[in-house]
Amino acid sequence: MNYRRTVEQLEQNAALSWPVELADEDAGAAVITELLKTQDEFISILNFPVRTVEEFLNILPSATMRPNLFLKHLVVLSDFSGENIKRTITNLRKYIPSGELQYEWDGQVRAYCFQSLFNANSGNIKKKIGIEGSTLFQNYELNEYIKELIVLLLVGSNALDEETSAWFAKCEICNYLGSKSKLEEYVKQRYIWVSTISKGTTSNSLGHAAQDFVAEFLEENISLDGVRVRKDGSLPGVTHYDPASGKETNFDLVVSRNNNYVGIEVSFQVTTNSVIQRKSREASASYTQVQQAGHKLAYVVDGAGNFERHQAIRLICENSDCSVAFTPSELMRLAEFITEFLG
Repeated sequence: MNYRRTVEQLEQNAALSWPVELADEDAGAAVITELLKTQDEFISILNFPVRTVEEFLNILPSATMRPNLFLKHLVVLSDFSGENIKRTITNLRKYIPSGELQYEWDGQVRAYCFQSLFNANSGNIKKKIGIEGSTLFQNYELNEYIKELIVLLLVGSNALDEETSAWFAKCEICNYLGSKSKLEEYVKQRYIWVSTISKGTTSNSLGHAAQDFVAEFLEENISLDGVRVRKDGSLPGVTHYDPASGKETNFDLVVSRNNNYVGIEVSFQVTTNSVIQRKSREASASYTQVQQAGHKLAYVVDGAGNFERHQAIRLICENSDCSVAFTPSELMRLAEFITEFLG
């Protein structure tokens, strides 16, 4: 079987978004898992046609979603970090001096009066709203702190005051409420994986989780005796980073048996970054050395962000013995390739 792929074949078989199973691999990703599971319910709440923010707040008690979880969805969708929430509370009298936020919605000027956030302590606000860590999984009531933050995240960018509008620039979801097609398009463009909030807290841990997941999958699905799967391993004789030093190159995973080796690089990026570019630049030199040493080189590549770099993925596909995406059937294909070579 030919295990090499074109970039088009690879993308056709790709998952593109983080599987929930992968998020479950890391405890720090539990929040992301919860958001993934409840995204459709979140969108359904936003689909209610309302004319004022007060009307919207009135429908929330009838929703089955926890108020703090709904707020967390808004925080992520608006890319409004916990630090931004603290700064908002500290400077709220600067942004809303009178306590009344004037904003435009559906062509009309409206107003909302704030009370609780004016007297809130930015240092302990997280205890009041329950959107971080384990508190997200607790049942919070729709208290005034949560209500007023929901208002800011819904209509902040529509504030008549320019400075206030600029601070809440991404808080514009009110412009899409009740419009299913526009709302779904907006959420797809702006949801979890483009948010620096989730990206900053989970990209590293989920990156390691991806490697762990592949390693465990191979251990369970390669039936040969004496197979060893190592993270951050090296291949004898492969020193392409610095041939003069003789220091062997590290690969994300190395599978070996009876002095035969397969190096594996794993990359799952849902937002585009430079990692896949670096891997593609190294691919040709790495593949040449691996071939000369009698070993094999494979790649596990997935994520919408990676496939935005088509040329980089193409170079990787051309300089590998096996390239697969991050799905069970694709990883089984990798296991079969390794079994054939090491058997």
